[in-house]
Parts: sequence; structure tokens; C-alpha cells
Amino acid sequence: MHSASRFAVPFEIDPTIWTQYSHPRRRLEWQPPPSWVVGSREGRLNSKSIFLSLVMALGFLRPAHSQIYFVSTPVNGYVQLAVEDAAGSTSAYGSGSAGFGTLNDTVYLDLNADTIREVGSVSLGGNCGFTFNDGRIVAGSNGLQSVDANVTVNLTVPSVLSFDTGVQPLLWVPAIQSYEFTASLGSVPVTGTYSVATGGQTYTGSLSYNLFTGMLLLFQQVSTSSYPAFITLTGLHGGELQHPGPQLVYFTALNGLNIELHAGEQDGTYGYGWNLKPMEIEAELIPEPSSLALLALGACTLTALHRRRRRLAFRNSTCL
Repeated sequence: MHSASRFAVPFEIDPTIWTQYSHPRRRLEWQPPPSWVVGSREGRLNSKSIFLSLVMALGFLRPAHSQIYFVSTPVNGYVQLAVEDAAGSTSAYGSGSAGFGTLNDTVYLDLNADTIREVGSVSLGGNCGFTFNDGRIVAGSNGLQSVDANVTVNLTVPSVLSFDTGVQPLLWVPAIQSYEFTASLGSVPVTGTYSVATGGQTYTGSLSYNLFTGMLLLFQQVSTSSYPAFITLTGLHGGELQHPGPQLVYFTALNGLNIELHAGEQDGTYGYGWNLKPMEIEAELIPEPSSLALLALGACTLTALHRRRRRLAFRNSTCL
């Protein structure tokens, strides 16, 4: 009796936390609760609850904004690079062309606001140079005289042409079960040089101007039948159009020859056009940074839980 009271524990011990062993000194060892035990049902539920809580919390904190898609595709098309002397004959012009290559288009689609935006670039190549004869009859000090002239032009376009359509409204069209919108390429900047040799003199200078290509339409329709994983884009086209070119150079040579260079052929216009084959193409969803961060956090969480379980399993095995 005296011996039992001598080693009596003066406080109540929770049997789920502590285990009392038959030992003269009543050694007390810590035992983890069921929710911490590896492989227990409580432990599995606790791990899942932690992970799901983190996912839901980040989901609520994630701001609402547009989905981002990307497409890269070759396009067929050209922009005519031509220069004429509007003061000369109808044959006083030269021309070449620059061809389109690969279109890279990032599409920002917001179905909550019914808006879309295209930002991207298209490769462009085919810098050209040409020479044409500009001889004609002019009035001189001794009456009418034949004057000869040779015009040489070298033109350069950017190898990559960037575009940004800005935010455009979407219009739902029930007949085609798609949205329609308006977006175009804009203009093509051109730089170069010219040289006019006439009357024993050579006149040179630089050229810098923009060719309007507003009728080169980017994608005009979007189908969301596979949303959000994919969207289908159609409507990229532009016909064989002729557009008046800007005036580039005007001067009168010492021999009385008037030079009036315009961008375009003999009628002062230039052509451009492009198309996409096949007519429709799928754009793939780009994972958002917040989604990637969420996946990374989930992976880290599961790794941490796995390591903790291994530590607890090792601790339990040493205590037994």
C-alpha cells in the first residue's frame, strides 16, 4: 500500500496521448494521437483536408480575368513594294514584294466582359531593289528635247511586324454559334533609298513611309465549343486590294526634268493580301502563373506531408 502510493501519479493522464507501461517507476512515454498515425484513416483524412483547404483558399483569392491562348501558324500573303514617277510615262515604275511567313498570335479572351484582344507578330521578308527608265520629252532653252533618266530604288521592310488590336467587343452570332469581332494588321513601315541619274547629275535621298494594310484582317471569329481548353479561330484573310500610295519625293532636276516619286505602280496604287489554309485553327490555353503556383504549392504540400509521415513512422518504431 505504501509502495503504491509512493509511485502514484498525482494527475489524470489522457490515454489517447500517453501510454502507461508496467514498470516499477511507471515510465510514461508519449504516443501520437490517431490523426497523426501513418496509415490511419484519421491521418489520411487530415492530410487531404489540409491540401483541399489550401486549394480552395487559393481559388478564392485568384482574381477573375481573361483566359490566354496562343497560336503559331504559317500564312500566305504579300505586300507589294512599288515606286513610280507620277510625272513620267505609264511605264516609269518598278516593283517587288515582301512575303509573309509565320504568324504568332496571343489571344486574350474574356467571356465575362465579352471582349477579345490579339497581340503578336508576323514575319516578313523580301527586301527588294529595282531600276527603271524615266526618259521623256521636256521643254528646254532650245525648245523640246529628249531627256534620259534612270531611277534606282532600294526598299526594306522589318523582318518581324508586331501588332496589338487592343480590346475589342465580342458579338455572339447564333447562326454560326460563334463570336465575331474586328481586328486588322494596320500598316507596314518601309524604309529605303533612291537615286535619280539624269543630265549628268545624280540626285539621291532616303525614303521612309508606311503602307496602309488595314484590310489585312486578323482572326474575325472565335468558337468556344472546346472552351476553356481550346478555342477555334477563323476569318484571317485579305483580298487582292489596290490602295493609293503616298508621295515620296518631288524635285526638278537642272535639265528641267520633274521627278515625282510615289509608292505604287503606274496608277499610283499597290496591292496586298493574305490568307490562312486551312481557314480555321485551334489556339491552346496558356496556363496562368497563379495556376502554376497552385500546382507547385500542392506538390510541396504533399511532399511535406509525406516527409512528416516518414518521420512519425520512424519515431513510432523507436518508441516500441
